[in-house]
Amino acid sequence: MGRLPLYALRRALASIRRSARLQAVAWATIALAVAVLIAALTAVHAVERLADRWTEGTQLVAFLGPDVDADRLDVLQLTAAGWPEVATARAVDQAAAVAELQQTLGDAPELRAALTADLVPASLEITLRTPGDPAVVDALSRRLQGLAGVESVDWGADLLARVEAVRRALRLGALVVAALVALAVIFIISNTVRLALYARRDELSIMQLVGATHGFIRVPYHLEAAVQGAGGAGLAAGALWVVHRLALPGPEPSLTLDALRLPVAWPPSLWIAGTIVGAAAVGVLASHVATGRYLRGQG
Repeated sequence: MGRLPLYALRRALASIRRSARLQAVAWATIALAVAVLIAALTAVHAVERLADRWTEGTQLVAFLGPDVDADRLDVLQLTAAGWPEVATARAVDQAAAVAELQQTLGDAPELRAALTADLVPASLEITLRTPGDPAVVDALSRRLQGLAGVESVDWGADLLARVEAVRRALRLGALVVAALVALAVIFIISNTVRLALYARRDELSIMQLVGATHGFIRVPYHLEAAVQGAGGAGLAAGALWVVHRLALPGPEPSLTLDALRLPVAWPPSLWIAGTIVGAAAVGVLASHVATGRYLRGQG
């Protein structure tokens, strides 16, 4: 039994060399299937990073009514600053709000001239201590709206809700793609193993006659299938990494869609390693099923 791993490895490598053309087709087909999965993972990772970036920059702006004077504005600022979720609470009176908006407008004299204090309300700008969970931010928004003098609170709830919906949809899509890729890998490898078993049916019959166990016969095919799955997935990962580096060079690769800058970083190494290991495991499963059917048929 101590020689079984070495024997199985030699048999698997010999089988790969004997059927080089079939192996190349299997590797290429698996690589194409896994490439789709890695592309889906890249999209998920991009949206995850974008959502995290927007969440980290979450700021609540409480717009105040016209009857809020300077003293009440100070009270509201101190009240909000004392809440545990709040990092800073900045009070902006009407004059400061108008000045900031005029500075933002820049070279637009007609718009700047049209701005008056009664058009821009005083506000309270609040930043959070930690990246904002939408549920936490929503609760904080409702608490702010309960304060006397606060007319409305804005924190980009609609935009963040859309981002969360896109993130959930992409996660679900990645799971569906992963399931389809697993089925494709099972189909490809199981058929490859069946062809190898059929080509060596006389050899296998002799092995069974001399007392070779099913495990002894199966292990080389399991190793061969693991190499096929991991090799195809590794080929896909390597090719896509080269394409990614060439298409999106620089330390922070990103795509610009109108005014939106979408980071498109390469997925984490753990995701890629998991994809390769998963493809190898699916290959072993496919081989186990194929050899089991063959051995049952021979029995």
